[in-house]
Amino acid sequence: KGNSTIHGLKDLEGKKIEKKEQFLNHAAVVMKFPSHFGNNWDAFYDCLTDMEWVDEETRGYLVYFDHTDAFANHHESQLETVIELFQDAVEFWQGEGKSMLVLLSG
Repeated sequence: KGNSTIHGLKDLEGKKIEKKEQFLNHAAVVMKFPSHFGNNWDAFYDCLTDMEWVDEETRGYLVYFDHTDAFANHHESQLETVIELFQDAVEFWQGEGKSMLVLLSG
């Protein structure tokens, strides 16, 4: 489709993210999750894989999570959970014929 686009960059700035709650709150705001977002890992995954509020013409999604080192230094296992959820969402969208690219930077 000629009008199909990659959904705009979602830049998760991680400098001040040290725990799960901070990450989920920041992700919800930056990624414009719906108001019913449940602020837990299941809800995060559900929002990543149900982008109903995003334009139907979108061919893919791009997420950039910068400064992951702050999160890793305080809660490495939580960062590992975030990475696993992003990996699962990427696989989900591949199955739907759309792309999700997630870039992580320490």
